[in-house]
Amino acid sequence: MTQKTPAFRSIKSHEETLSATEIVERFEAVTGCSLHPTNAGNAAKVLGLDYIEVKQEVTSGVWTVQKRYSILDIDFIFERLKALADNRARYQ
Repeated sequence: MTQKTPAFRSIKSHEETLSATEIVERFEAVTGCSLHPTNAGNAAKVLGLDYIEVKQEVTSGVWTVQKRYSILDIDFIFERLKALADNRARYQ
């Protein structure tokens, strides 16, 4: 069943968030299909989902910004990832 595209809403300060890497790890645990974190970020972008940016120190003095998405939106992202995985499976 296709879910309705979510209306844009801001992430609340108390909401649990996940990085794109964490999203694809959960997706792989559920489906057994491995995808790149970029696929999760692209799915969220297409859906117009909100994200927060968190600064992380990768190595001493080197910082990066990580986008984190609400766990409440994970079903919408999973639906997009499932469609991508299904399309890829057809051509392998």
